[in-house]
Amino acid sequence: MTTAPIDLATLHRPRLLITAARFGLADYARTRDLRQALRCGVMTALPDARAAVDQLVVLEAMLEGLRVAHDAAYRPARHVAVLTALLAEWQVAYGAVDNVVALCAARDRVAAPAMRRAVGG
Repeated sequence: MTTAPIDLATLHRPRLLITAARFGLADYARTRDLRQALRCGVMTALPDARAAVDQLVVLEAMLEGLRVAHDAAYRPARHVAVLTALLAEWQVAYGAVDNVVALCAARDRVAAPAMRRAVGG
C-alpha cells in the first residue's frame, strides 16, 4: 500500500472547519464537488483518488496560509469545500477518515480550555 502524502491527524485546523467538512461528506458527489474543488472544467478528466489527494493537499495548504495570514482573498466556504473533497478522496484512496476526525476533535477539546486560560477567557 502506498503511503499517504501527509498524516491527516497532524493537520491543525479550527474545529468549525473540520466539522463543516465532515457534514459535507454526506452530500459529497465526486463528479460535481471534486471539479469544483480543483476548479477543472467539464471536459477535463478527473484524477484518481490518490492524485486528487495530492492536489487537494497542496490547495488546502495554500488556503490555510491565506486563513492564517488573514488575507482578504480567503474564502471559508472554499476552504470547507476543499477540506470536504480532501476527506472524501482520502477515504477512497487510503481508508476511513473517521479515526482522524475523531482524533482532531479530541485534540481540540483538550486544547480549547488551555487556549482560553492562555488568553484570559
